[in-house]
Amino acid sequence: NWMMEAHTTPPSPPSSSSHKTEERIRLNVGGKVYETFLSTLHKFPDSLLGTMFADRNRHMVKKDDKGEYFIDRDGKLFSLILAFYRNGSLDTEEYRGFSAHSVQAEMDYFQLPYHVPEPIQAEEDTEFAHKLAHLGFAAQRDKQDQHLYSLLKRQIKQALMHVIWKGSQSVTLRFTSHGQTFFGEDQEGNDLYIIMNVGARDFFKNQNNHALLLVDLSKMGLRTTGIHASPTDPNVWRIHFELWNERTVCRVQNCPHERSCLEIPKPQD
Repeated sequence: NWMMEAHTTPPSPPSSSSHKTEERIRLNVGGKVYETFLSTLHKFPDSLLGTMFADRNRHMVKKDDKGEYFIDRDGKLFSLILAFYRNGSLDTEEYRGFSAHSVQAEMDYFQLPYHVPEPIQAEEDTEFAHKLAHLGFAAQRDKQDQHLYSLLKRQIKQALMHVIWKGSQSVTLRFTSHGQTFFGEDQEGNDLYIIMNVGARDFFKNQNNHALLLVDLSKMGLRTTGIHASPTDPNVWRIHFELWNERTVCRVQNCPHERSCLEIPKPQD
């Protein structure tokens, strides 16, 4: 720690012609050597290097046999520190390859008046959250009985293909481990498709599986209102799908139709 008196009033910037005879400083930062003018470090006299190389403190700072001053910090990150000394600011492009946290840590160490912009920090935090989610879903996917999970998604696709040709805007799929496949209406007259899947009970009882399936359905472009247990039978699970509405826009490339549609083969009865 440098227990030196900070100089609170920055000196006047030197003229460009003074660089011809001005003293240059060689800094070995973590094994990476940088060279700059003494006046560059004087631009921020209250900073660590500004204080170290102040005239009143020079007798306390010694060069090594190579004429360099060694600083035990990250040599690559120091390029940003020196850029800030030179320019008084940082371009966001200069952050490439560095985390916002590590940049701020170095700025704080060198006692420079700089704070990483919030959007950059927020973007980095968001990327970290996305990475965690990706790893979590990958781990949950690996736990699945792949045959059962593939069968479940295939049954959902087949049911929706069957329903869409009726012109239904929405449908509730009901999964059960007993009974038989059925398509018709529930007591309120809403479209209902019952899927018999012997593994449905154990699959849907795991809430993590709900998240996994909903994410995969979302990637398929399907809109749901979530996965819910039947209020009358805890072994039956329901997924309600919104298939299309008057605001739906067709996303089929070069589609010859004017409104929403998918060129899919009509299922055989």
